[in-house]
Amino acid sequence: MHSVVEFASTLPATTRSILVTIVALACYTTLFLQDGREYVICVYPVFYMRQWWRILTSNFAHSSVLHCAMNMMSFVPMGRHLEHTFGSLVFFGLVLYFSVAIGLLYLVVCWVLIVVMGEAWLTYCSIGFSGVLFALLVVQLEQDGTPQSLFGMITVPPRVFPFALAVLLQAAMPQVSALGHGCGIVVGFLHCFGYLDVSLPSAATVRMIESHAFLTGLRRLECFVPLPETMLLPVASTTPPLSLRRRLWQSLSAIVAQLTRQDYERLPQQALPPDGPSVAETIHAVDEQLSPATEMSETEEIALALKLSMENINRTTGGDSEL
Repeated sequence: MHSVVEFASTLPATTRSILVTIVALACYTTLFLQDGREYVICVYPVFYMRQWWRILTSNFAHSSVLHCAMNMMSFVPMGRHLEHTFGSLVFFGLVLYFSVAIGLLYLVVCWVLIVVMGEAWLTYCSIGFSGVLFALLVVQLEQDGTPQSLFGMITVPPRVFPFALAVLLQAAMPQVSALGHGCGIVVGFLHCFGYLDVSLPSAATVRMIESHAFLTGLRRLECFVPLPETMLLPVASTTPPLSLRRRLWQSLSAIVAQLTRQDYERLPQQALPPDGPSVAETIHAVDEQLSPATEMSETEEIALALKLSMENINRTTGGDSEL
């Protein structure tokens, strides 16, 4: 018992707190509830009985002590590493944020499956921390970026490893929730690619919260890890994610470029405009002017995009359209 307490004392604050909470809940579930069905997530109790707490509790409860032990053996080393990388407060926020996002995605996917395949998916349930573990694994691998060994059998790229591990676990233990693991992987990649940035605080906001008088006692603890000075938020891939508007613009510009190029190739040879910027060069010019260093409002970005698109059409068709 002394060695267990000594080991727990070496863990950073959030990892230690989550470990103690999950183990205590697993013991309570085993002793008093037998199977943890009060905490599982599935469409029927959440949507029809309004038991919304299952979105969160399903990630922290487990069906048995063995189930809990397997997940915690994976969580402790991963949590220790990520908490020292991001800080205790950010890591705590990531775990809660992933838990809610995975729960919501799980319900959406189940609802689609109900519509497509039938009512059996109304009571398709999931429980356990493994979905969050897969999301954290994706974040860790994006930070690391090195190929991973799959149980010493083969080495796979870091972005393939979570999928390969999920398939291998499903083959070895068919009773595990493949949908829960899949939702965790998807949420992890959505976070790393920046599609969930809107829900994340800035580094300045995190430091302001950390410096609040309410957390004075927490900051004095040796196990508390502050946000590193060099850390920028959102904490995702090593490649800074683009803003949502910029990603949407790039997707739209690629489609417009393809359509314009097809129209251009259908023009008679004598109707071709004189030498000038190509469609690709025009798109590059827009991207340069919409760089992250440029502060532009949504209206200004839309106006610039329309203006350059009209200029490109006029060059292509020889017309005199005006914006």
